[in-house]
Formats: sequence, structure tokens, C-alpha cells
Amino acid sequence: MSWFADERHTCPSCRHDFMAATADTINVTRMPGARDQILAGTFHRLRCPQCQTRITIDRSFLYTDLRREHFVHVFPRDHERDWPQWEEIAGETFWRGFVPGPPAMREVATRFLVRAVFGLEALADKLRVWDAGLDDALVELCKLELATTHPDLSQRGDLALDVVAVGDALIEVEASSLLGAWPPENLGIRRSRYAELAGARTELVAKFPGLFMRPYAGFRRLARETLAGAG
Repeated sequence: MSWFADERHTCPSCRHDFMAATADTINVTRMPGARDQILAGTFHRLRCPQCQTRITIDRSFLYTDLRREHFVHVFPRDHERDWPQWEEIAGETFWRGFVPGPPAMREVATRFLVRAVFGLEALADKLRVWDAGLDDALVELCKLELATTHPDLSQRGDLALDVVAVGDALIEVEASSLLGAWPPENLGIRRSRYAELAGARTELVAKFPGLFMRPYAGFRRLARETLAGAG
């Protein structure tokens, strides 16, 4: 089921307070239009009734796609630096919904891909990657390579990398600042590099088990685990 809650919001432009509904949980099997809105960047976009400013609401909610067997716990964008605690919550939330059920339901749960993401852009990133038939964990490895080798990105601690399109030759990524400190830039990851990593997937799973087996599949996890391993 999908649940929406009325909440008070404050317009950042005119400071007007108003009530509007945003999602606590969405089931896109029953609400496919919500998935379309997420990909289009219009989900949780409100208009201030006083000054007509468009506002994006960055809040936690649950995203479930029963047909594709996806469960995503979406958290606010600025929570990503504390991803270890939030991925625990994502995993616990998912299993609380299935473990009390009958054995058949628990068996279905083992097939689900469970993710913790931060912000609507990160959710749209996952949907585009999965729609293209790609492994999001391998894409995050590609992102880490991009973040550490690109001269304009390697020193940016507030870096966000979100897939905006997947083509035959390139995975297009928008590099942006989590703090809005610099303008976004579009970059490309070669599909041929993704294919190279896919060929070494077994070895990569052994090297980075958390990336492939835990809810937070993000390049920041790789950066932390790589540094920890080096120490």
C-alpha cells in the first residue's frame, strides 16, 4: 500500500507555512505514476500557495516495487555521511515486514534487492541503473574510480554522483555538491569499463562484500572500506 501524510512545510522563499501531503511509503506496483515522477524529478515537488515557488521535499520514505522485487529506504540527502546507521535501519525495516509472515513470504523476501539511498536523485539513479539491466554495485565501483581519478573531483568531500542516463557507450553521471557549493557537471563512465568490472565480479564480491550484500551500495562505502583496509 501507499501512505501519504499531511505535514506543515515552510517556503524557503517567502517563509509562508502551508500544509501538503508527502509520502511515508509508496508501492509503485499499485502507483506506477509515482515511479515516473521520481525519474522525471517531479516527485515530492510542491508549490507554495502564496508565492508559487516550487519546493522539493527531502524526507525519508519507503519505496517498494513488488513486481521488480525492489525495496528502497530513502533517507534525506544530508544523512549520507552517517550511512552505517541508516543502512541498519533500512535492513531492519525490510525484515520486520516479512519475518512475521508465513514461510512463503519469507522465501519471497530473500529475492528482494534491499537498498538504503539518500535523496530522490539517488533513488532515480538506482532505477535508471536497474532499468538498464546493470548491477548498481558495479556502477558504484565505476563512480569511485571517477571520483578518485578526475582532477576536479578527487578533493571534493561533498561530492554526489548520480546516474542521469545509460547509453550504449556511456553511463552518464551528474557530479554535484551535497552542499550546493559548486554547479553540477555531467560526466561519462565508459560501458566498456563496466564490462571489465562485471567480468571480475566474483573477485570483487570477495574484496568488497558489504557493497554487494548490504543495503548501502554507494561509492562512499567503498572509499571508507578501502581506507580501512589500507590501514
